[in-house]
Amino acid sequence: MNAAKPPRSLWPVAITTFFILAALFLGSFVIYALRQREDLVAANYYENEIRYQQQIDLQNRSQAVAAQVVVTYEPVANRIVVTLPAAQARGAAGKIHLYRPSDASLDRDFPLTLDADNAQQLDATKLQPGLWKVRVQWTANGQEYFIDQRVIVAEKKAANSPKPQNGSALFWTAVAERSGDTAFASHARVQKRRGASLPAALQNGFRVIRVFRG
Repeated sequence: MNAAKPPRSLWPVAITTFFILAALFLGSFVIYALRQREDLVAANYYENEIRYQQQIDLQNRSQAVAAQVVVTYEPVANRIVVTLPAAQARGAAGKIHLYRPSDASLDRDFPLTLDADNAQQLDATKLQPGLWKVRVQWTANGQEYFIDQRVIVAEKKAANSPKPQNGSALFWTAVAERSGDTAFASHARVQKRRGASLPAALQNGFRVIRVFRG
């Protein structure tokens, strides 16, 4: 009687196949890496190095004078004032860029024109309220400078807006406008109007009261 043969194990085949595939993958990766061109140094590396060093020098010079540059917003006059230090203001030439972070279409540029106080005033009446970045770039004594400061432009208020009045003020105003009595006029703080009778003024006052109660 023949004994049953044990089932053949697939582990040797699987392990051999795994190592073959791994070797093929590593070989393909090495061939791909060798065919890639890797330029560690740019062709114009000298010019790039000079520009990079100039940028570092610009940042260092600007940081040295940044505390002396004053950029303020005056809400009463609705204007932005940029003031440069006296040492950099003499013979300075450059520009002021108003940068609106939320909308690039609102950006504006102004030539740098300082007055006798080393300051320049920018009209802010046409600027949208909110955050603005004031970027000043100028050259003085053969050196270039750049600063970036923020200002908040206030929201414009409506001119000659009437002040709200309470019920008592409206009552006495109605009485004073219709009466020649100086006591009513003094209490209501309005100029008295002649030619009106006191009963008519009281009736107007009571109408105002009924409106506020109703």
